[in-house]
Amino acid sequence: MGVRNDDTGAYHLYLTNIPADRLSPEDIARTYAARWEVELIFKELKSHYRLEEIPTTNAL
Repeated sequence: MGVRNDDTGAYHLYLTNIPADRLSPEDIARTYAARWEVELIFKELKSHYRLEEIPTTNAL
């Protein structure tokens, strides 16, 4: 699905298995943006604080 950024006019494309009736395109864009922030935090933890292996568990 595609979402247009009103500020820049650019389109962002998302590939997801979330059914269209569960989340709006805007909600999916916000979800992916939040996920990206989490990825950046993990990258910083690994590179600046030498946390190469962060113990995790599978949520499912």
